[in-house]
Formats: sequence, C-alpha cells, structure tokens
Amino acid sequence: MENNSITPLSPEPALHPQRHRHEKKSNLHTSTLDYHIRYATHAFKIDLHTDPLPDMTSQPPKSRERALRNMIRKIVKGQLYNAARTHAGQPPGRKASYIQIAHDDLQRLDLFKPAQFLCIPHNQLPLLRLRTQATSYIPTHLHVSNTDMYILYADRYCLSCLPLQISGDETHTLLHCPHFSPLIQPAIHSLRLNLRKFDLWAWATYIDTQKVAMLLGSIPPKLDRQHEKVWVLLTFPTCTQLIYSLQSHSRLTQPSVSPIPSPLAPSSFSPPSDDIHCQLCQSPFDEQLENSREKWRKWISLTGSHCWPSASANHRQTG
Repeated sequence: MENNSITPLSPEPALHPQRHRHEKKSNLHTSTLDYHIRYATHAFKIDLHTDPLPDMTSQPPKSRERALRNMIRKIVKGQLYNAARTHAGQPPGRKASYIQIAHDDLQRLDLFKPAQFLCIPHNQLPLLRLRTQATSYIPTHLHVSNTDMYILYADRYCLSCLPLQISGDETHTLLHCPHFSPLIQPAIHSLRLNLRKFDLWAWATYIDTQKVAMLLGSIPPKLDRQHEKVWVLLTFPTCTQLIYSLQSHSRLTQPSVSPIPSPLAPSSFSPPSDDIHCQLCQSPFDEQLENSREKWRKWISLTGSHCWPSASANHRQTG
C-alpha cells in the first residue's frame, strides 16, 4: 500500500532532476496519474523543488490531496479571472468575443462546476456551437473564404447588410441586424417577461454584451442563486428555438458570395493564435443537430408547444 502512495505531494521527483527528465521522456500513458500531475504542475507553474504543502506534512494523504486540489483550483480560477480582465479592452477578436459573452459566467464562485445551461436535460449543442464560435451563420465565426483565403476578423462583414461594411459578430446579428430582427424579437419579448417575473432590471437597462449572453443561455446579473435553475429551465427552450430559427433563415437567405478578403490579408497570411480553429465542416454533430431540429418541428406541429417534451412524455409517446 505504501508503494502506491501519490507522488505529487512530495518534492522527491524534483530532487533527482536527471531521473525526472528521463522519466518525463518516457512514454507515460495520458491516462496515468503521473502524466496528469506533471502536466498540471508545469502548466500552473507549481514549484516542486520544495514541498507545496509544507504545513501538511504530518497530515493523512487524503487530506493532502484535497489541499493540493484546492490550491490548483485557486490558481486556475485566478488565471481565468486575469484572462477575462486582460481581454476586456482588447481589439475585437474571437477570444475577446468569447470572454465578453462568458464574462458573467466567469464570475461564478466555483468554475469547476458546469454552467446552469449545461446541467439541464436538454440538447445543449446548438448553444455550445454558437458560444464557442463553431457555426456557419455568424460571419465572424468563418475565418476562411470560399477561395481558402484567410479573412481578418475586422473584415468579416455581415452578408445580409452588404454593401455596408458592418462586422457580423454575435452582437450585430442578435441585436442590430435588421434582417434578423424579426427572428430575435420573440426571444427578447420572452426574456423581458421572465426578467419581470423575477423582479430584475428591465431589458433596456442591460448593455449589449449582457443581452447577447442572456440570449445565449447565460444567467442575468443580480439573479438570486436559488432561482438560477428555474431561470434556465424557463428560458432554455426560447434560446434553442432562436438558434434553430437563425440557422434556417441563414440557409434560405445567405448570399452565395462570400466576403471579399482584405487586400492586406493574402492567402499566406498567418492567422492570430486565437483564430486557428478548423473551418466548420460537415461532422457527426451536424447530423445530430439536424435530428434535434426535426424533433423540434414535429413536437411544435403536434402540440403547438415551444417547450421540449419531458422525459415522461417521451416515454408515454414511445410506449
């Protein structure tokens, strides 16, 4: 039993640098505890030349494990908060846009628990795809044109508003684009009613980034923690239906001509480090998303309801 004790809580590996380097070069399987410990200590800059928990030397191993876990969580939380503050005033970009939408989510006390919209028994894929910028109907999510030329983030214009050169980001698409406005207004009306129901501020008092975040499933500021789950259950169907409407509208009305790349962005231009994700392509997720949309349409046509059926209702239907 003593031979299986967990090693990261001891400075022993760092006391033998030659052996440690040799072991690091060895083929440690990514599922082993040693691999994850060494990766974590390197990523979070934890110095193992000295015991990270000197005041707990006499404590049982389980207590030391919990203390090390809490210490690493505190470091990670600080890094996330710093990243949010660092990119708050940065020029527009994919990372800045993501942090703006997730800004209030990053203020949660426990960032190691999923956000509320990920904890309900519904299909979260549409929201996740939009929040992580993996869609084909938001212009700023597409960094490559039809000619495989890289497009600067600032030059990813709203195709529906051309020839006006307006950045087609989430804020413009969800709040200001006149071509999408008829699709957005029902969702905004529903959110207004829910804000009133929970005695929160009026919709018009929130800034654009907060409005976009609420349209994408985030909790509104100042909502009591005990009401968070109820809020998500009430608003999630509205947010999901909005995304389905945007997808369908884009497929019907999207111009066949892609935005013209900037003359300063030739095909050999290297994209920034936060814009190197793969161009959206057909994947198994697309098939799953289409199946979900089809179920949604059938449910609305059969019941006239815009809320997903409960598990018991599904059971009764299949039975």
